[in-house]
Amino acid sequence: MSSRPTWSRIVLKLSGEALAEPSGFGLDNSVLSQVATEVREAREELGTNIAIVVGGGNFWRGIKGAGQGMDQAQADYMGMLATVMNGLALQDALERVGQQSRVMTAIEMPKIAEPYIRRRAERHLEKGRVVILAGGTGNPFFTTDTAAALRAAIAGATAGGPEVAAAGATTHGHDNELHVAAAALWAAAVEPHAAAESTTASTPRDTTAGAATPG
Repeated sequence: MSSRPTWSRIVLKLSGEALAEPSGFGLDNSVLSQVATEVREAREELGTNIAIVVGGGNFWRGIKGAGQGMDQAQADYMGMLATVMNGLALQDALERVGQQSRVMTAIEMPKIAEPYIRRRAERHLEKGRVVILAGGTGNPFFTTDTAAALRAAIAGATAGGPEVAAAGATTHGHDNELHVAAAALWAAAVEPHAAAESTTASTPRDTTAGAATPG
């Protein structure tokens, strides 16, 4: 495997379930610590800018509320709040392992996070900070997967030419050998074509990592 990064900037989509306790709910501090360490190591070893889009399924899914008779938009806004909870937890874990980070939200919450502003996010990345993107797109009816694709496209369109990879990492169930962050980051940064070939999960407990083509 080559040690020379193919990508100068990565947007990683991390599902809420990847951070959950074995029950699939809440947050597992040991997993948060492991993911934070792997993200820091990937950034340091590859010299790659890293942004992370977090999901919120370990706390709430809008589709679940809508299925129980809630207004779809209201349920989706609750899901956005869940992603902010995960974003704050991930920021804490990153800074405990010595990695500076910033949480930026699609819905303004100035007491706890910065609003998502494209140029400000790029400035944070240029300074070596990991940018955690929470709140999805800020709109109901759209998933955090859509948010990840959108943020990656924006980063690629405005970064002045560097190649950008979009990597996804999720776990279904709880995996004590959780290396999804490092696997997705390394595959996207160093061997994107190999990563793209590994996106199909054969069982519910599979971990998946995928990378987009250069953009």
